[in-house]
Amino acid sequence: MRTRNFLIALLLLLFNFGAIAADPPLDVKLLWEGPYTISVKKDSDTLRIPVTISTSGVGAADLVVLLRPDDPLSGKLSGRFESDSLKTNWLVLSIAHIEEIRPDSYTSFILVSRKQTELRQTLKLTIVVKAAAVTVTPGLSLTYTRTLWGKDELKGPPLVLSENSGESRLGKFRIIGKQQSADGAPGTSLEFMPASESVEPLGTDTIHLNIANRPALGSSSGKFDVMAARLGTPLTFQVDLVTRLSGVYLVIFLLIGLACGLFFRIWLNYDIELSKARLAATEILTRILDEIKKRNDPVFIASAYSIYRDLDKAKEKTKAVEITAESVTAESALTAAVNDFNTRSTAVKSKLTEIENLLWGSWLLPATFSPAIEEKQNEFEEAKLKYESGNMVLASQATVNLDRLIAKDFFEIAFNYRSQTNVSISAIEQARLAIPDL
Repeated sequence: MRTRNFLIALLLLLFNFGAIAADPPLDVKLLWEGPYTISVKKDSDTLRIPVTISTSGVGAADLVVLLRPDDPLSGKLSGRFESDSLKTNWLVLSIAHIEEIRPDSYTSFILVSRKQTELRQTLKLTIVVKAAAVTVTPGLSLTYTRTLWGKDELKGPPLVLSENSGESRLGKFRIIGKQQSADGAPGTSLEFMPASESVEPLGTDTIHLNIANRPALGSSSGKFDVMAARLGTPLTFQVDLVTRLSGVYLVIFLLIGLACGLFFRIWLNYDIELSKARLAATEILTRILDEIKKRNDPVFIASAYSIYRDLDKAKEKTKAVEITAESVTAESALTAAVNDFNTRSTAVKSKLTEIENLLWGSWLLPATFSPAIEEKQNEFEEAKLKYESGNMVLASQATVNLDRLIAKDFFEIAFNYRSQTNVSISAIEQARLAIPDL
């Protein structure tokens, strides 16, 4: 029993060894690893690459093509093996969505697998995707005319994209603003309307322009880029836009200018008269302040400031006639205040002269009067200083008080002097009577 089981196990081992020996490693080789340049005339292309299959018992029908997920062309590259009537084996690669592939050289690692086995082999392949050979109009000069009524007019050549090599195709392009001038460039209002969505080999695409929003008057410029995955670098072009008004605006502006000229002429005359009246009022206000600086008299200052406030308020009126009338009134009031001050000043000066003559006159007065006179002379000097300072109120009060005190004090001194004299005379008389010989 044990012998039989051993023989069965040995037979199974030999069978499995034979099966393993029947699956030799894959030996698939590309006759040339590339680079292979795909056609960019359309959105898809097929590469047929000759290969040699050296593995015994394996043909093109036994192999499948796998692409690694991290391959740079993943999602756009697929493949299969096939053989022709001459028994030449081919690796057929299909490239789709070429418009989405940026121009570059790509290295792909293709996994070759034998069907129903775990056998794998990696093939290295270089694929080149060339950029689309497309040119664009380098610059456009547009004129935009703004009309008063009706539709505004945009004049200028269209933008043209051209393919001149016949070997490439451009699709899914877009145009975006690159930079704009500081005065509000056309990038904010230009719309591009292509005739088609692609540029075929040796073909053109005419792109008309439209203004979405009215641009500001004057000249402006902006740079734009034509961008697409199939372009190696963006195609840059410039748009120069001149915005102007139609001739109707000139007529309207002329009429408005005439009306404004008439209005400004009337308004300017009014403004000149108003300015003259305010200037005259300002001059009177300056004179009032100058007169106040000259005089330290409370009565005059109060009157002058009252005149100043009334005229300063009246100066803000908007009618020249009213300001002029207020200026005349203020000037008359100022003259009256100055005359009143001068009258009071003359009266005080006359009184001071009278007192001065009294105090410094050549009087043959007894020595009893000397102290009182000196005291009143000092008070006179104080009153004179008040007069010279321009304060007629204080100077007038000082002269009145001094005049009253001189009269009072001198009367008392004279009365006392007379009394003392009478006593002295009586004493002398009595002394004389007491002497018989006299």
